[in-house]
Amino acid sequence: NLRVTVMRAAFVAGYFFRSLLFPDVLE
Repeated sequence: NLRVTVMRAAFVAGYFFRSLLFPDVLE
């Protein structure tokens, strides 16, 4: 399903950008 793929990509991208913008959250 294309929608599931887009949701997964958005989730991974959001987690990636959050780790770049807020590295302290990962600790």
